[in-house]
Amino acid sequence: MGAPVFFVAFGVIFVGLAVVQGIYHFKNATGKNRMSLMDITDRNEEPDPLDTFFQQSANSDHHNHESRESDNALSYCPYCGSKVTNAAYQFCPRCGKALES
Repeated sequence: MGAPVFFVAFGVIFVGLAVVQGIYHFKNATGKNRMSLMDITDRNEEPDPLDTFFQQSANSDHHNHESRESDNALSYCPYCGSKVTNAAYQFCPRCGKALES
């Protein structure tokens, strides 16, 4: 007596999904342009790979987002994400990298 076909199908599906996810995450971890949920880097250091898919959106939304980013540019470090409390800082107090002026 073997296992019912139902259980065999679930086993094959779950193992297949695990292999696909393993390949995807390995490629993402070792790739040049990584996909992440929250980016703490600037656009020059590591571009967003999904940006090409969303370039068809309205330009007004893009410009509004950039103006909000420029207002808050000195409130955090784009490299390590720590808060920068003084706008006169030229280097991040946590990681020591140069901040954009």
